[in-house]
Amino acid sequence: MILIAIMISLTGLRLLWFLYHAPSNQPVAKEGILDLRGYDLSNSQTITLNGEWIFLPDELVNDPHQLHSNTEQKIRDITGGTDEKSSHKFGTYYLKVLVDKNTDLDHLFSISIPSANTASALFVNGHLKDQSGQVAADKKNHQGKGNPYVVSFSTEKNEINIILQVSNFDTNEGIAISSPIKFGTSKAIAKNKNFEDTLLISMVVILLLHSIYSLLIYFISRKKIMLFFAVGFLFPAIDEMLTYNSSTMEWLHFNYEWSTKFKELVYLGAALFLVQIMKNLLRDSDNYKRFHRLTIMYGICALLIVTLPLNYLIQVNTMFFILYFVSFLAVVPLALKDYFQYKDESIFIAVVVVGTTSGILWGLIKAISGIEIPFYPFDYLFAFLSFAIFWIKRFHRQNKLVVNLVDELEQEDKKKDEFLANTSHELRNPLHGVINIAQTILEDETEPLTYKNRENLELLVSVGRQMAFTLNDLQDFTRLKEKQIRLNRDEVNIYSVTTGVLDMLRFMTDGKDVQFNLNIPPSFPSLDADVNRLIQILFNLIHNAVKYTNEGLITIEAKHDNAMATIYIKDTGIGMNAETISRIFEPYEQEDASITSIGNGVGLGLNICKQLVELHGGEISVVSTLGEGSVFSFTLPLTEASTNTSRSVKEIASGIDKDNVLIETDKERISSDINFSKMKENKAKILVVDDDPINIKILDNMLSVKYDVYTVTSGQEALNMINEKSWDLIISDVMMPNMSGYELTQIIRKQFTISELPILLLTARNKPEDIYTGFLSGANDYVAKPMDALELKSRVKALIELKQSIHEQLQMEAAWLQAQIQPHFLYNTINTIASLSDIDTVRMKKLLNEFGNYLRRSFNIDTAKNLIPLEDELDLIRSYLYIERERFGGRLQVHWEIDDKLHLEIPPLSIQTLVENAVKHGVLKRARGGTISIQITSFATYVQIAVMDDGVGMKKEKLQDILSEQPNSQAGIGIANTNRRLKKQYREGLNITSTPNVGTTVKFRIPKKQE
Repeated sequence: MILIAIMISLTGLRLLWFLYHAPSNQPVAKEGILDLRGYDLSNSQTITLNGEWIFLPDELVNDPHQLHSNTEQKIRDITGGTDEKSSHKFGTYYLKVLVDKNTDLDHLFSISIPSANTASALFVNGHLKDQSGQVAADKKNHQGKGNPYVVSFSTEKNEINIILQVSNFDTNEGIAISSPIKFGTSKAIAKNKNFEDTLLISMVVILLLHSIYSLLIYFISRKKIMLFFAVGFLFPAIDEMLTYNSSTMEWLHFNYEWSTKFKELVYLGAALFLVQIMKNLLRDSDNYKRFHRLTIMYGICALLIVTLPLNYLIQVNTMFFILYFVSFLAVVPLALKDYFQYKDESIFIAVVVVGTTSGILWGLIKAISGIEIPFYPFDYLFAFLSFAIFWIKRFHRQNKLVVNLVDELEQEDKKKDEFLANTSHELRNPLHGVINIAQTILEDETEPLTYKNRENLELLVSVGRQMAFTLNDLQDFTRLKEKQIRLNRDEVNIYSVTTGVLDMLRFMTDGKDVQFNLNIPPSFPSLDADVNRLIQILFNLIHNAVKYTNEGLITIEAKHDNAMATIYIKDTGIGMNAETISRIFEPYEQEDASITSIGNGVGLGLNICKQLVELHGGEISVVSTLGEGSVFSFTLPLTEASTNTSRSVKEIASGIDKDNVLIETDKERISSDINFSKMKENKAKILVVDDDPINIKILDNMLSVKYDVYTVTSGQEALNMINEKSWDLIISDVMMPNMSGYELTQIIRKQFTISELPILLLTARNKPEDIYTGFLSGANDYVAKPMDALELKSRVKALIELKQSIHEQLQMEAAWLQAQIQPHFLYNTINTIASLSDIDTVRMKKLLNEFGNYLRRSFNIDTAKNLIPLEDELDLIRSYLYIERERFGGRLQVHWEIDDKLHLEIPPLSIQTLVENAVKHGVLKRARGGTISIQITSFATYVQIAVMDDGVGMKKEKLQDILSEQPNSQAGIGIANTNRRLKKQYREGLNITSTPNVGTTVKFRIPKKQE
């Protein structure tokens, strides 16, 4: 109902506007004469030359005297009629205007000719004043244009002869003048035209400005809706110019046909983009198929406009009118639906549609009917006003939503700060209790502590103090926000305070190649500062430098100038880029924790430093180069007396040797001194990899009672240790500099399977993506920090037992192989001995001795041992080959190449298995037999053992199966077991090459022991 009322109101206003501008009580031409005698021709009012004109069909006359001799002249309303619409293609209209005899004959008159169909020429008193196009009596010379024009003239007579020649060979619309011709004083005509032009230009400028800023916003935001706005505002602007000022077409130099088509396309585009704009403003508009259909319809109409001849195009204008009306009906219900569903500003979209559509429809009515409608801007102004209200209300709603969200965020931020403050307060008392108890035990001289226990308690106190600083940061941040911190200023010696802070931070660099260089002289002038806050500032800044410096130098310097001192903390760490520098002093800002060296905090330290420095009246800044390091500097005021502080550094922090200016990191304090000779054979061996010395110490304390624990601080060190010794378990932190725990695990998995060397990862997060990445890289298990001692020990025990069970399984396989002396081998050997007893007792005795030696060696080998002497293995092989040669005679030949000076140990049955496989599955598979060669060659760092035969060989597919973990034959089991035992012992298995019908070579290497 509201929209209907708006539509009626807009129509009513337009009709009132029309009536206001319509001429009233004006004379009307009769039989070709308009009598204006006695009519006041003022400078503010124009006369419409309506009525009966003399019409000469199919003649072009420019002299009024020729009209009186013409017998074909007719009396006709110049606006024409439907019965005459297409009767003639050219003709002449004549009107005589009589003015009052008392009229100033020197007065200047003007005539305004509207758009004619389609060429016209105006003669006044026999003189050509102006023309539009080229009037002609044939189509060849005719040139349609149809643009309006105004002519001015003066006359000395009291009558004015007006002749208007018209021709139309472009359409079937005839030569009637659809819009009225206006006559009056030049001032009246100009005033009327200037009024319309002013309104038109104002409206067009407004539309173009909206189009331009919408286009600029589109280039910034790349939102499609803004592009629709830009084009949607542009088309109505062009529409208004073409509808109310056809002379605009002169700029484009189109002929009459394409001028008309261009106007039609503009009308079409204005309606299309109006619909697209409304579609994008409505919710769920993508679900409405009607918009898609309408777009297709508009495309079809555009194609018709371009392709149809002008005569047919004019006849289908009604179809375009229906399409515009349907578009209007399509948008309005959806806007109302949005309004009733969401109770928001969507109603104004419907109002915009009503106002804009009203303007488009009246423009079409003017173009189709030819009715003279004065320029009327209020439809579009009403649409713009509604559109402005729509955006204002939407902005207000969005702004209110943003304000509410800001309030919620502020409340959440306040709750967060309160939670941190309350948490730090609740943790403070028990933490200080732990520190005090540990300190009391340390100072108790009645019960002396062992060196190890004292070291552990000192570590506990240091860690407790570090945690106390973190809790202080949390509380100080809240107090600083609430402006509750008050400084207790005093004379402070910066050298003494700095040495104390360095002593507190020393344990954080254990295991890292980092040095502290203190370049502040003890005689440096005293500062006017709160000593506790200065300690806090230095601690946070130096701790930050340590965190982001894996190796290198951290230098602390100080300079003074007049009343201020400047303290510099320089590091050779990873540095920062410009973006990080710009936000480094903001609260809760910190670099990626994965690149830090000793963990990460809550991102408050530097912000607290900034606030504390500013509270002292100083400034803090940073200069940094990515990859080279950073320099933090801050200023503090000097005392007037500039005397050294009387307070002892011992009261501030645990003191250090003041004479030691260059403070080197103590790598021996926590990191274990790797001494393999001290390893206990009955204890499982664990290698711990962590760059945090505190974590290393904690893990060592937890596990060293039951296991041999050895520690390194980087992934590369861990890889070196793995290649030097056999380990039962690797425990690695995930987040380490240079090489992460994930990367370390992947590298280890290239050499060891998941069962050969278990890996336990320590992760700071217990998120699914962290766990998945760990398992994907090849880890056996994980423990989340902070570590629970019982959980850690349970997982370590399970993984070590897994490793040991795999080791026992390999030993059982070797024992099983040892027990697999086939009955046929025993029977055949005994039969051979029996046969020789009749023909050659010497050979029988020799064979019997070798057979006994073979059985003795086979049963005496302890497969539980990892290694046996090479001679024992070779003795067993010689007996086996002797027996086989006695059985098969010349079919089996043996070639030995052994360095007699070699003395080494090898895994039991490692060579014998290869030899037996070469005999059974190599040379004896040939009818003629073959030769087995056993080579043992010494190289610089290893001994190579090779078993070669010239038997049947193997195909490539067989080679791939021979080392399978699940072999399908006894020979396969022997080869696979030998390969696994060699890899476990020496990190390298068998190397097998074979060619069918040529032979097979199996090699492996035994590393020499380093002297």
